[in-house]
Amino acid sequence: MDITTHNLKTMMIGLNTAFSGALHEPDVDGIDDLAMLNQADQITMEYGFLGDDLYINEDWEGSRELQKLREHGFSITEKLPNGGFRIPVPKIETNQYGGYAKSAAALGESARRHSSKLLGKLIREGNTRFCYDGQFFFDTDHPMGSGLFSNDMGGASTPWYLLDLRSKIKPLILQKRKDFSLKQMNSPTDEGVFTANEVRVGVDAAMNVGYGLWQRALRSRQVPDATTLAAAIAQMESVRRDNNDPMGITPTVLLCVPTQKKVFQDLFEAINNAAGATNTQRGVVEVRSTLWIA
Repeated sequence: MDITTHNLKTMMIGLNTAFSGALHEPDVDGIDDLAMLNQADQITMEYGFLGDDLYINEDWEGSRELQKLREHGFSITEKLPNGGFRIPVPKIETNQYGGYAKSAAALGESARRHSSKLLGKLIREGNTRFCYDGQFFFDTDHPMGSGLFSNDMGGASTPWYLLDLRSKIKPLILQKRKDFSLKQMNSPTDEGVFTANEVRVGVDAAMNVGYGLWQRALRSRQVPDATTLAAAIAQMESVRRDNNDPMGITPTVLLCVPTQKKVFQDLFEAINNAAGATNTQRGVVEVRSTLWIA
């Protein structure tokens, strides 16, 4: 095949089909749904609304009571993940470039899983990275109203997590300005063709992740059993607003590594407990496992 702009664009159609097919395959191990998706229009996005504790007053007395929103100065700056590969010009001239569709598909698979990779790392490092209130995301002394609240139950076992995903503001944020797409230097006069006798194909995006509401997540390293799970659930449900009203937190998902999944399934999915009695914790939360937090 001659190295012309038209022929290179035609080759690109096949590569892009392979890339897009892999990019949009169902991701059974993905955890994007644990995060609030924010479509960004700036390189750095401010999240000053996090932590605003708005509530309805019981009665209208005098002037309408307008609550002052707190400014936390929390922001997320995008990163620019990228990758690509090279196709030697002789491979194209002799019509031997078909195998590179597999390379494009591999890029698509990696791109599909990239946000889950970022979110998994964010969860793993939650006890050492700060959130909007200046505390570690998983910490024992988050200020809330007139008191301090903990969303870290301690322990020395493998970590597991409880998450409340019912609110529009979730415990994690996935910020995207530009999703992954496949690009090609598709002219015979491109620098790569001239100097290296190769056509270059690449992908890139503009995205990052960050912490949302710590109140909707809890970390525990306690050995999982009915007692420690009940205590963790009760701890999340105990969080109160500035006016001392319950915040209404209820965990909906238990996230663990695959080696823990059977233990939690027995606790939350079995009809009967270990003693043979009715399992009162059955269906309380959805058990999810993923390697991204391992």
